[in-house]
Amino acid sequence: MIRKKINTVKTDPKMSASVAVSGGAVVRQSYLATGSWYPDRTLVPIVLVPVIGYTDPSTGKAVENAASELTDGHWYRLDRDTATTGISASTEITNGMPGQDSNGGAITLYDIDTTAGSATYGKLTVRENVAHDNPVTYVFVATHAASGRKVMASFGTSTQLIEIVPEICFDNNALGLYNPLKGERHYTLNPFLNPSSYPVKWSWLSYHEGKWGALGSTAYDWAVTKSGDGIKIDRSVMQDTLCLKCVAEVSLEEAVVTLEREVTHTRRMPKFEFDITRVGMLQPGTTDISPYALLRTGREVLSDVSEFKIGWYGSGSSEIAAGQNPRIRLSALGSASDLGLDVKDRGGWKLLLTADGGKYLTTADGRPIIAR
Repeated sequence: MIRKKINTVKTDPKMSASVAVSGGAVVRQSYLATGSWYPDRTLVPIVLVPVIGYTDPSTGKAVENAASELTDGHWYRLDRDTATTGISASTEITNGMPGQDSNGGAITLYDIDTTAGSATYGKLTVRENVAHDNPVTYVFVATHAASGRKVMASFGTSTQLIEIVPEICFDNNALGLYNPLKGERHYTLNPFLNPSSYPVKWSWLSYHEGKWGALGSTAYDWAVTKSGDGIKIDRSVMQDTLCLKCVAEVSLEEAVVTLEREVTHTRRMPKFEFDITRVGMLQPGTTDISPYALLRTGREVLSDVSEFKIGWYGSGSSEIAAGQNPRIRLSALGSASDLGLDVKDRGGWKLLLTADGGKYLTTADGRPIIAR
């Protein structure tokens, strides 16, 4: 009998290797000349996942994710200064390597999934901002345990420099003052970018009770409405002060940058004077008087006094009449026959609340009720 050994030729698996970005994160950073990165990797890290697959020609087996079959995985960081050094101990990234955020605070620069058998073995979380003049390449090297084959995949990151950063401008004063005696009822404020070549989405916030919220989301915004990209203020019913914020989401190349600028509008009554007129020596038998409150700002006598609270007093401290030209009984003045006048600015409008302060009052159609 003659025997002959029959050998089967074994073909090594065909390996494929790449790096995927988890979560659809923005890959390319932008660096603004003001000193900010978008996105800031120290706050919004980028997650790199090695994608290792293979096909075994001998068995026809195909594996799209062979992460659990990998071992001896290592990450390396190569940039302009270490490109010639290549893959070595000096360029290796270690799990938990310390670093600093953009404000100088301590952070962990890199987290690596080193758990053997993990479906995300080798996953790298990067909290590093890349300098605009020094691109970085992250290289992953591991061994496929079953075949002993080495696999390698790399991922490059870079940053674009944006030297001209747009700013929010307005077509009217952002620190507005309202003179209730002479000011126009309506005040408009429209934003624009300088330079104006970038796509932008505008929104507005208002500040009430210690927090910012979307304009129109609270009953306290009764005096302000959106008008196109800007706002319109009905100053005749405004509070003493309005605090607003204009927000611009600006598309700068691949980055979306959020710019903000605050706006305040303040009701401010000018200095005024007042005096008692139309009273004098009384004839015997007079029982009533009709004094007149004369109000002026500078040399101008005011005819419209609706912005003022006018109170009249006798010898005591209690108000006995109100209004610019009331009719007052002489007996109300007291034994001393003293007539007093006090005029105050009525101030801005306020929202009426229930007695416990928990709810605001509204009209039948749901509009807030205001008073002063």
